Amino acid sequence: MIAQVGCPPTQGTGESLARDYRQRRLTDFVIAALESVGRNAEIIPLCEREVTADGGYQRLVKRLLTAGRSAEAEQWARTGIAAAERPYPGIAHQLREVVCGLRAHAGDWAMVAALRAEEFFDQPSAEAFQTLAAAAAQADAQPAVRVAALH
Repeated sequence: MIAQVGCPPTQGTGESLARDYRQRRLTDFVIAALESVGRNAEIIPLCEREVTADGGYQRLVKRLLTAGRSAEAEQWARTGIAAAERPYPGIAHQLREVVCGLRAHAGDWAMVAALRAEEFFDQPSAEAFQTLAAAAAQADAQPAVRVAALH
């Protein structure tokens, strides 16, 4: 059954969206079955095979974080951001939040500010600017970021 889970991802509307939804549900079912019989070591590799821009990255990143594999989670989140940015901006935003959290935890405020700047310039808003300004302050870059953001 596990071998049958892997279907190539699709993007689009109508039938392909329904197929993608069914695929995600099937993967969720297989993961639950693996957990129930204690075959947890097989879950992350399955999630890696099932990665798609429309949701698989989130599941994989969450599993990697739970397993204490934060470096891998960050790498997959970055890959997911790139894949989901245009077709699924909400998913890209959620993955960016994970990366920001990991970078903040590591004290890499310059990277947090860079990610916040990316969000602000992609979708400018007062809230995005405030979030950017807070990250820039942590990175000791608030004056330069303020000038660039208001230019």
